[in-house]
Amino acid sequence: MTLYEYFDPIAIIHLPDRRDRFQSLSAELRDVGIDIRQPKVQIPHAPVPSDWDGWPSRGVYGNFLSHLGILRQALRDGLQTIWVLEDDAIFSRRMRHEQRDARASWRRS
Repeated sequence: MTLYEYFDPIAIIHLPDRRDRFQSLSAELRDVGIDIRQPKVQIPHAPVPSDWDGWPSRGVYGNFLSHLGILRQALRDGLQTIWVLEDDAIFSRRMRHEQRDARASWRRS
């Protein structure tokens, strides 16, 4: 089973104006065998709050809201698994080389 097959969707937190991060993440995913254009890869709307609402910054608050929105949608959809990535994710060399062993130990109930 591949990473793409294991997770129901793969959700990416991404601000559209950060094209550099999108391109970098595309390359990272390609290195682990996932094309960012595949149907299970989703890039939901990223909220951009107008104020901090007690958070350290608007960016931190917006990031939290993005994660929360993705997880709430996964719950509504009854998903078993979801992989949430931020657009600045970087996979280690070890992850790239040992992902087959890691996948073999995962179990879906």
